[in-house]
Amino acid sequence: LEPAWLRRWQDALRGAGDLDRALRLGRLAVERAPADAEARLKLAEDLLEAGCASDAAENVGLVVSMLGPSDDARRLLARALEASGDFAAALPHWQAIALEDAQAALHAGECALHSGNCALALDTAEALLKAEPASVPALVLAARAASQQGEAERAARYLDAAQLADPAHPDVIQARAASLQDAGDVEAAGHVLAAGVQSNPSSGALHMAHARWLHARGNASEALAEAERAVALDPAQFAWKTAFAEMLASLGQTDRAHALIEDVVRRVPGDFAARRRLSGICRARGEIAEARAHLQGLPGEAPADLHLEAARLELEDEGPEAARRALSDLDRAAARQSTDPEIPYWYGLAHTRLGDMDRAYRAFSAFLDRAEPRARELIERAWLGLAQAAVQ
Repeated sequence: LEPAWLRRWQDALRGAGDLDRALRLGRLAVERAPADAEARLKLAEDLLEAGCASDAAENVGLVVSMLGPSDDARRLLARALEASGDFAAALPHWQAIALEDAQAALHAGECALHSGNCALALDTAEALLKAEPASVPALVLAARAASQQGEAERAARYLDAAQLADPAHPDVIQARAASLQDAGDVEAAGHVLAAGVQSNPSSGALHMAHARWLHARGNASEALAEAERAVALDPAQFAWKTAFAEMLASLGQTDRAHALIEDVVRRVPGDFAARRRLSGICRARGEIAEARAHLQGLPGEAPADLHLEAARLELEDEGPEAARRALSDLDRAAARQSTDPEIPYWYGLAHTRLGDMDRAYRAFSAFLDRAEPRARELIERAWLGLAQAAVQ
């Protein structure tokens, strides 16, 4: 079939709700015509709907590199990057189209907040409020940004204005509960969330917020029921699936937890929290090889502590190939300016496994110079490693 016919067939399947077959056709269309921008954009839309955000971003990125950044391509790329958790990369794309699009501006503010740029998030929210003073999403964004900057009174003013505008809005209810919890009134926060899910039964976000509150209070059965409702209401919210799986794992239901997070990792390879959790579940079940496999091949942008965890798992295998992979992860952890004082110890162990005793000696010495007293077991091992390296 010609690519145009493949796209039409893909549209028909998507319209009929058969996303899996639509995806297969979309991949085939791109395989037959790699430079067909329309085919790649359609495939990216389907990938994003299926939760494969990283793959979607890759395909849109190729279109942007081929044709330049149109507003539609930017919007799709920003959505995909945001869904994959790369808020810093999504931010400039939302900003590029924010002047003409209030929703894009809101997304830009959210990405700024998730990236730690509270000042930019607050500026973005306040710019939106100049145009629409009663915008609940903008008021809630401003309240959250001000709160994270430590401006409690300013945050309270924005939150009060949001509650006055629409007291039943799910964002307002969540923000009010978070404010009460931050103030130490945990029970009141729970009452707010419980009332919120009663008045907004179709809000997955409220169900998940209530589930987290219940879980923290030790009410396991109700927490699981609320989390399951949230995931059922919006299966594309993979962070909720991960949270649900963590609750299941904490209660010993590791098989269900493993299946849930494995699906998240398959669809969103860039979800590092999910990969960490999946590896942890495998390790808790004694499946060390599987735990190691889930952290192999991490991209450089993965968190430093995750690279360090990957290196530790590699070094549970005494073979030279595992030691080389461990060194690669340790280099990436160090490159991301990790301040973990244990990194030199693991360098020393990896170099010992490879027979490079000069480097092992220097690494163990560096570790002992900065080791914290609580790391008694590693200190003892480091002295043994230092002695072994000195002898050889």
